Amino acid sequence: MTARVLIFAILFGTSALGEEVAQLRYETVLNVVNLSLAEIEGVGGKSIRISTRSKLPEVRSGDIKLTIERTSGSVPLQLDAEGAFDLPISDELAAENPWIRTNQPKGTMVMKFRVRGNLLPVIATFIDGRPSAEYRHFFAVDNLVKNADAVALRIVAETREIQAVTTRFPQPKAVYFIYEGDGSPHAVTILQGKEQQIRSTGDKRFVLEYDETLAKLNPRIVLEPVEGWSWFPEFGPTAEKTRVPPTK
Repeated sequence: MTARVLIFAILFGTSALGEEVAQLRYETVLNVVNLSLAEIEGVGGKSIRISTRSKLPEVRSGDIKLTIERTSGSVPLQLDAEGAFDLPISDELAAENPWIRTNQPKGTMVMKFRVRGNLLPVIATFIDGRPSAEYRHFFAVDNLVKNADAVALRIVAETREIQAVTTRFPQPKAVYFIYEGDGSPHAVTILQGKEQQIRSTGDKRFVLEYDETLAKLNPRIVLEPVEGWSWFPEFGPTAEKTRVPPTK
């Protein structure tokens, strides 16, 4: 299994106005946290690390204070030396949706979320007597990225306190299939009854490049014989997207 990291960087607050401080609703942070808790097909063992920092070079992690402003009073969040903290999660907090407030001016704070996930083993099923699995199962990191993308779009569209949301994530590039058994291996994609050979690189190895159109069509992948196969993904350069709220 392969651990991958997807990073959200959320710049919150629009401008430094008088004594106003940067603050963010609990619900907004929970939207990203829920990405790591949600069932995303093909991705397991997800975890999230939240950290915050100032855009101002003179402000150190030790200068930053975070509190959850509950109706019953302020609840301080403990930051480590890197500005990371654990967010308490409960139905009570979600219902109250309090502010998460800093002691820093608006427009100066960045909150980062690092989501890690493991790609789960692909289990083949037999169709017409042949072992196969769906294309999307081998490119499961794409499922994680698309879920994260949907969360980022929702945050930008619905959250007034957000100045920008930047996401950085690995791009799927290819999957390599390696046959370690005896005999001649066979690797094909099947779409609408038509077979297409998966490119061989020699020495009982095959490579299937990621294709966005194929990902949508989701063909079946057949590897024969049944046993003796291993596979691993390859990722391209990290892609970055920055979104800003729509002009109202």
